[in-house]
Amino acid sequence: MKKTIKLVLVSMFMVAVATSGMVAKAEAFGFDRDKTEGMHEKRGEKMDDLMREIGLTREQQERIKALKEEYREKGEDLREQLKTKRIGLRDELNKPQSDKAVLRKLVDETADLYRKRTEFRVEGVLEMKKVLTPGQFELLNEKMEIRKEVRRQLMEHKGRRPGARDRRNGR
Repeated sequence: MKKTIKLVLVSMFMVAVATSGMVAKAEAFGFDRDKTEGMHEKRGEKMDDLMREIGLTREQQERIKALKEEYREKGEDLREQLKTKRIGLRDELNKPQSDKAVLRKLVDETADLYRKRTEFRVEGVLEMKKVLTPGQFELLNEKMEIRKEVRRQLMEHKGRRPGARDRRNGR
């Protein structure tokens, strides 16, 4: 009986130590729960600002918001499918004896999902082009590039490790 109580107490202590270590590590990497809670609202506000900056009419704004919501839902489904396939691939690779046929099937399915995601993104841009004038679309691209560059510079400024490559830009 005493051994069981002692074992439970030691286990609880170990869990507490491990949890506090994870929280400390998350804070060290800049994770702040208070900052992340309102991210979706801020993103929506930034999108509203961007739509005003490029001079969208109220009707255009409503159509863009509807498109964004429609594509967000479809995109989440694709992301979840991709995540599941990547986990399956990783799990199969981590087995002592991986099945090549299973791996080949998972690779093909993952590649198909990436292709669908690219087609989906292209379709979204084409739908957006139907709503925007050519001038608005060009201005939107310019604004997006500026924001992308600002984000890249912020990431560099926040102390990414020296020599780390930016996977998207190959830098």
